[in-house]
Amino acid sequence: MKKMILVLFMVFLCCGCGNVSDETQLYMTSVKEENIVESISNTIQWKDIQKMTNKDRIIQNADYIFVYDITDYTDKNIKYKYQYFIYNNGGTALIDKGIQGANGYVFEKISDKIIRGKKSLGSNVWESIYYNQKTGQKSVKYQTPIIEVYDYVGYLVDKNSITYLKVENMFNKKKGCFYKLGKGNFIPGILSATYKDGVISIKNGDGGKEINIKIENLIPRGKE
Repeated sequence: MKKMILVLFMVFLCCGCGNVSDETQLYMTSVKEENIVESISNTIQWKDIQKMTNKDRIIQNADYIFVYDITDYTDKNIKYKYQYFIYNNGGTALIDKGIQGANGYVFEKISDKIIRGKKSLGSNVWESIYYNQKTGQKSVKYQTPIIEVYDYVGYLVDKNSITYLKVENMFNKKKGCFYKLGKGNFIPGILSATYKDGVISIKNGDGGKEINIKIENLIPRGKE
């Protein structure tokens, strides 16, 4: 009788092990991946991370931006996961690190010192984050910014059915100004915004009227 109970107990354990819930699997995966990121010190230098030798998994490796595929290819149920590292210009300090999925940030250097991470949030909606490789600063997340000018970012704000363009310092939100655009259907993915000689020009669609906004009071000429 005791042998029979022992056999049934072992069968029960084996069946249970073969039916791990999706939630448990995701938790186990996330814990494993978090440990990978946390094992990288905030003081690790660029030359050290270059030692990662599995070139088939290196997605990006330039401008002190490093993106590495950490997907477990032996388990087809695990979605793509990428580990990213953003460094300062000298490669001596790690500014940011993390893990993201296939629809995460696309990193790009947009000036001699600014890196932008951008990802889609849907039709005509996106999110951007910025890194200053000279100072080591990291910005907050901006939803659907339409223009970047040096250390400044501009995005649309609606107040009482009137649309404004808010331009502020990426790393100091106190340094910013509102510029009135007026009433109308301003859609970020459709309008165009350009900058030249202290003026932001916004055109709302192909047939829209161009609006010119002087931002010299925000970014003094000669300090751009």
